Amino acid sequence: MNPENVDSRILVTTMRDAVAEARAKTEQAVAVERAIREMAVATLVSHGETLTSARQKAGVTWSESLQESLQRNRVQLVARIKRRLTRQKFEPWTVDRNDPAEKRKLERLREISEAIHLIWTPATVYTSEWSEDYEVAGSAHIVRLHQIPHPFTAHLNASGAQFVNHRTGEQVIVYSLDSIKGARLNDRGDRPEDWDHRGAFRVDRISVDGTRSPMTMQEIGLPEGVEQFGYGWEPPRHPEHESFARLHAAIHATYRIIAPSNLTSASLIWALHRRSTFGKPEKPVDLRPPRFWRA
Repeated sequence: MNPENVDSRILVTTMRDAVAEARAKTEQAVAVERAIREMAVATLVSHGETLTSARQKAGVTWSESLQESLQRNRVQLVARIKRRLTRQKFEPWTVDRNDPAEKRKLERLREISEAIHLIWTPATVYTSEWSEDYEVAGSAHIVRLHQIPHPFTAHLNASGAQFVNHRTGEQVIVYSLDSIKGARLNDRGDRPEDWDHRGAFRVDRISVDGTRSPMTMQEIGLPEGVEQFGYGWEPPRHPEHESFARLHAAIHATYRIIAPSNLTSASLIWALHRRSTFGKPEKPVDLRPPRFWRA
């Protein structure tokens, strides 16, 4: 074999790998910028800005916004058409960690996540003294952690959250001593009529010395009655997850808490949904179970 051909082949392979590495770095930078931009816009929308105003204040140009929307719609459309033509169904996502291509992909994702974290974390620290403790979730966890007495008449399966002031050590907790179906009326079974479907969340402030005091809805900018959930209340009624979402969003807005950097592109969709759903007075909703469930 001609040595010149071997050297030429090695040179071509090396140059091709160099171009691929440069392209990968560029794609990584674009992915980091896009994620930071989406999270910034979602945060501003969650704190009361309109989508247009949030994009302007975050430095997103009209052409960039249009290009991202078109690209997102194109990806969704192509995936939908492919599923229709090939009759594909959603299957569990499995990763072969021994595959070199999958290893490189996972490594790229890890580098992108670290880059996003390094940029986003200072913003969450400098904006507010408060942050959400994501290691604490669920009313049962909060009741057990703070030793809150409860009557043991319901399963503590409602949502819950805890917020911490890193400067003073104060805490704000959101929890419920009711089940998502309210309080249990009897022990005959687990049918809908065995519950009163009148649950309620509680918002408490815990001082540095551990004193727990209740907070009113006006303190977090919400009307009274938002903390109630279940169709047993008078209209307007709210399901458990919706009442918790309103309380959660109100506390984030009151204390100017910025969400962590593990959000995806769905964060903007959720922020818009939360604003459109919780930003205006809601119509009464019939949350009773289907007719064939009733006694």
